[in-house]
Amino acid sequence: MIDVLIMGASWASTQQPVTSAFAAALDPTRFKPRLVSHSGTVASGRTELMCEIMRCREPVVLAGYAQGAAIAGDVASEMCRGEMSGVEIAGCALISDPYRPVGMSIGPDPGGYGILGQRKIDMVSAYWVAARGDLTSALRVGSSLRMTAEAFEYSDLSTEEEMVGWGRRLVDADIREQLRKFPFGLRMWNARSDELSQLSACLFTKPYVDEYLGADGAASLAKVLNRELNVC
Repeated sequence: MIDVLIMGASWASTQQPVTSAFAAALDPTRFKPRLVSHSGTVASGRTELMCEIMRCREPVVLAGYAQGAAIAGDVASEMCRGEMSGVEIAGCALISDPYRPVGMSIGPDPGGYGILGQRKIDMVSAYWVAARGDLTSALRVGSSLRMTAEAFEYSDLSTEEEMVGWGRRLVDADIREQLRKFPFGLRMWNARSDELSQLSACLFTKPYVDEYLGADGAASLAKVLNRELNVC
């Protein structure tokens, strides 16, 4: 059996359907999934994940959603570089990863890349799913959001209330950044308001969650693992 350790997003009230859809689609004869408790920041979640990894006696797949994907992906990358030892990492499966590299997505590629940059995971099979409209994992190239300090607060969110507050600060920062570039013409800002609309929709209505629950979302990621991941 292969242990699948799944990290959810501590702040996301919508995390359970997404992580549950992924776990339910795994082959129960080969994979043993379990959700790793995560109730704080990325730093505390990382500690919790490492404790679970060290308890495993079988090969491990590290999986995560949103903030949990940041944790699982970082740990997988470090372990595959030999910075940690003792447990075999069989693969990595990430949903809405804020460090998703360009072009890495099971199913339709929504374009862009993670809001916090790009992270490589070498020496192990790694898979991503990203949805259209999810700026966390599919923020367009050249977005002004990458220039705002508020984007990096994402890793320290621990409640739904903090997520909403962060979203409002991010909207304000994006407006300031756009107006700084074009101080002499509000018409030019209006021409770029599509980014603000996407940002508001992503943060406050989360339409992309339905895509993660659809045919090309979390379940499709699990099916790829069922088909391609073999551990002797």
